[in-house]
Amino acid sequence: MLNSLKKNPPKKIIYASSSSVYGNSKVLPTGEKHKLKPNNIYAKTKIQNEILAKKYKKKYKLNICGLRFFTVYGEWGRPDMLILKFLDYAKKNKTFLLNNSGNHWRDFTYIDDVTSILIKLMSKKFIKNNIYNVCSNQPIFIKELVSY
Repeated sequence: MLNSLKKNPPKKIIYASSSSVYGNSKVLPTGEKHKLKPNNIYAKTKIQNEILAKKYKKKYKLNICGLRFFTVYGEWGRPDMLILKFLDYAKKNKTFLLNNSGNHWRDFTYIDDVTSILIKLMSKKFIKNNIYNVCSNQPIFIKELVSY
């Protein structure tokens, strides 16, 4: 896709990355300059996308920005994600098993907040290969979340 943009560069490219690039970081909130420690193939591919975007930005002077999304949730969300999965199990009165017994933190980001950020970024010029975390900056302990 990036190769096709060399001839007809768009005004701006905003691409999705993921908080998964940080691995199981104990540092919360996690800053954009935090060391990347991918622990699965998904996270590794996101890092490769970021590296490729940086190279294309420099070589072809493209206006590119990457967004590292943190656990996006909301209406029409993926049914395999924690909140919708938990609600579905509760509705069906099924036992819900938590990874790591819920002894970890997650930063959930509501889809409307993501949309607002994307709209604001559409009017910005990206000077560097900017990568921004998109999160609530209010991590929640999973065990507490499911105890409500």
